[in-house]
Amino acid sequence: KGRFEKFGISGDRFQIVHLFSFEDFEDWRRRQMPDALKTSFLLSDLELGDSERTGLTIIEESGFLGRAMLITNAFDAEHVIASCRRLSIPLLPKPDLLTTPISIF
Repeated sequence: KGRFEKFGISGDRFQIVHLFSFEDFEDWRRRQMPDALKTSFLLSDLELGDSERTGLTIIEESGFLGRAMLITNAFDAEHVIASCRRLSIPLLPKPDLLTTPISIF
């Protein structure tokens, strides 16, 4: 949180929404117009609070394949690497988050 604001990036071209659990995500998704969901890009952590679901679950089950990136400290876990490869989800180590350019346009 705060990475984009730190660099002076505002919501002029896009909206930044911080969600901290699977339930937060589901609430946000229900409130969106279908077209807004089609143009959304999801940056998700693997672990989502105390939810049994993961960021991988959200990306795969919610139609965000091709429009998402997983950001996690578990970047070297074999099951995470295998899932990201299988689903073609870009994987970014959380320690690299502040130094890695992310382009979503």
